[in-house]
Amino acid sequence: MGSLYLWITQADHAAFDLINKSLTCGLFDAVMPVLSNPRAWAAPLGIAWIIFFIRADRRGRYIALGCFLIVGATDQVSSHIIKGQVQRVRPCNVLPVTHLYLNGSWLTTDSTGQRMYKNSFSFPSGHATNIAGQAAYWSFFYPPVAPVMIVAAALVGYSRVYVGHHWPSDVLGGYLLGIIIAFTIWYALRTWVLPDRNRFQSTTITSRHSARVPKEKNEHAN
Repeated sequence: MGSLYLWITQADHAAFDLINKSLTCGLFDAVMPVLSNPRAWAAPLGIAWIIFFIRADRRGRYIALGCFLIVGATDQVSSHIIKGQVQRVRPCNVLPVTHLYLNGSWLTTDSTGQRMYKNSFSFPSGHATNIAGQAAYWSFFYPPVAPVMIVAAALVGYSRVYVGHHWPSDVLGGYLLGIIIAFTIWYALRTWVLPDRNRFQSTTITSRHSARVPKEKNEHAN
């Protein structure tokens, strides 16, 4: 067991060094902080949500409202429950010469790895949990959007390692947690809350047919 833990730790460190130190460039330095910042996503996602909600049927609107359950659950479980229990230290606080984005600018951490740059815990990544939860939730209900959602989740997760805030395993753990939460809420909504799609469509067709029959009878009478 000890050798497995050691191997995982070494792989985690190697993957972090590769992403955070070896694969850095000016383009990534400009793009990754944007991908890592939820505020940058808020406006376009909010507009997309409003458009979807307006154009959706009753079932679709239930689904749109359900995504807020994902937001609350992923945030509470990852940041307010698990992080406090695991208490894993962030890489920027223990690894020397980390490429770190902090307070709107890039810096390199000290050469000893003993300075505290962020006072919150690392595992799991809240960003990864949130985006994976949303990606899985929408993909469960609307499978055609899955490729876009997977790419978005991958970019956000990668950015969290690139900016120096998380270990790769923090991101993977966040992905897994987000998917589990999304599946739980998706299953509950589909089973107990959402109207059955076939029954809903059948009711709609029947209502339209019923409205059409009197009109046709009146036309024949005239």
